[in-house]
Amino acid sequence: MQFSLIQVFVKSFAMWLLLVISIVGLTFAIERIRYFMKNRKDIREFCERIKEMIAKGQFREIIDICRKEPAPVSRMIENGLQDPKMDTTIIYELMSNVINREKVHMENNVGTIGTISHIAPLIGLFGTVAGIIKSFYSIALTGSGGSDVIAMGVAEALVTTATGILIAVPAVILYNYFVRKISVIVQALSIVRDEIITELKIKRQAK
Repeated sequence: MQFSLIQVFVKSFAMWLLLVISIVGLTFAIERIRYFMKNRKDIREFCERIKEMIAKGQFREIIDICRKEPAPVSRMIENGLQDPKMDTTIIYELMSNVINREKVHMENNVGTIGTISHIAPLIGLFGTVAGIIKSFYSIALTGSGGSDVIAMGVAEALVTTATGILIAVPAVILYNYFVRKISVIVQALSIVRDEIITELKIKRQAK
């Protein structure tokens, strides 16, 4: 008998399932990468710019800049400073609401990638167990076999486990990367929110 990966793929339901989840995972990963690239901005530099403009009372200019440069931080500031005369507690709450909304947007599809990283090895293991059972069942029915036949059947079955691991490893890496990136961005937005509120209080006290 000749070992063929194509034959293993055709015969194994687990391999087809692994193919589907790998395509889904890759699609979502690319979508998330494009999202973060599109919304990329130097939050620290942007915050310093906005604080200088608040000190000068250039609130209309701040709104214009935020609308021209879409990103989580600019959407947060735009929403909070629509009416800079509002109480700072209300502005704080408005900005916090935007942070929560942006966090939800950032987390889109990330959970699916994490799920794939967990279930891919399990599907691979299921394919291996099913393959071994099928191999021994065929031997029992035909009454023929031998070490070569058993070795071939086990080798074919183990391919599904290897495939599951190959899918899970990059999925775990991508999931951890996205989770960490989201955490960093949310923390940075919270710091900017607090600094903007402080700057508003300083300006009002200076009047």
